[in-house]
Amino acid sequence: MPHDDIVAVREYVEKQNIPWRNFGWDQDTENMIAAFRPVGYTPFVAVADQNGKIVFQSVTENYEDLFTFLSERLGEVEVKDPESYSSTDFSSDGQVVSLQDATVGNGIDLVLMGDAFVDTTMVEGGIYEQRMREGMEAFFMEEPMKSLRNRFNVHMVKVVSENGDYVEGSNTALKSYMGSGTLVGGSDSRCFDYASRVPGIDLTRAQVVVIMNVQHYAGTCYMYDDNSAVAYFPLGYDESIFDQLLNHEAVGHGFGKLLDEYSNNLGELPQYERDNYQWQKDLGWGANTDITSDPNQIRWAHFLQDSRYANEVGIYEGALTYQTGAWRPTENSIMRYNTGGFNAPSREALYKRVMELSGEGYSWEQFVEYDAVNRGVTKTQLQKRVVRPVVPLHAPVMIRGSWRNAQ
Repeated sequence: MPHDDIVAVREYVEKQNIPWRNFGWDQDTENMIAAFRPVGYTPFVAVADQNGKIVFQSVTENYEDLFTFLSERLGEVEVKDPESYSSTDFSSDGQVVSLQDATVGNGIDLVLMGDAFVDTTMVEGGIYEQRMREGMEAFFMEEPMKSLRNRFNVHMVKVVSENGDYVEGSNTALKSYMGSGTLVGGSDSRCFDYASRVPGIDLTRAQVVVIMNVQHYAGTCYMYDDNSAVAYFPLGYDESIFDQLLNHEAVGHGFGKLLDEYSNNLGELPQYERDNYQWQKDLGWGANTDITSDPNQIRWAHFLQDSRYANEVGIYEGALTYQTGAWRPTENSIMRYNTGGFNAPSREALYKRVMELSGEGYSWEQFVEYDAVNRGVTKTQLQKRVVRPVVPLHAPVMIRGSWRNAQ
């Protein structure tokens, strides 16, 4: 395939957000077609009725037959170009809907909102609400959040964007964007403004989650030193990836103040990163990482000294995105390979923050008693749950200042 054609195909795949793998054929067209024939790759569309019976099927390179079929049975079909649609009804913008009330403790606020969702998605039970509820379920799918779910108030804030896509010229309410690699972001100030509409909310004790309405693999959390945070991530390419993105960015970074256990950067942790880590450590962040390997000084020394965690916690070099000079407590975890659950020091950090924010207080023995449900997951079992290769998500963006000064 000529170079210019390859560039054009890549641009088309990126613009259309095509999630499946694509390839180019540098030989003649007949050979390319022959390569597909044995496995039957041909454009195909089917319609099933409410009983699961296929009532229409067609092998075609356009959908005119489908539109005709639907028009005959459902009336005239209006085909809209999603890139040309603009919202006209902003009456629901900013509305706060309660998805869950806390039944234990003071109630910790989790605020879910989306970007690039148009007015037609805002109806009760519509696409917007479905995506927010999916986000809520993902937030509580892993321990300790699963067991502590009853301490949370969960709110959905409706955010109506003018356009529902991320093509050039589109206008979305939260100004979210996809940067290079797995970096994403948006207007933190707008996110905090929408979240502030939740009655009585304290954003230094809450978690703000922004679900971007696009199929893409990326995620970035913006963490302020007053403990406020905004986690941005797209829908991924399927439910499993969406769950991974949310748990790594919103639960791990945003709420738990955990740091990356990736080691994708060659070499040793540089001095400026060590200085940044010390600042984060002084804030109480990053309990799942350290820049010392001394078993008596490392931040999870109390796990190493407790026989109840003898088969789970150790000292592994490679963390804070560097291969050397930083350490993590387990081979795998959500903060390293985005799978495998949260490791014990991460679970403790999450448990501690929940208990303190809910007004119940924290103690080591109370945590250990709760954590009995997780200690059967050994290092070997965690290793089996590793999914490789994994593309590391962008490191969290640390901001010295308050959410009130967000840009």
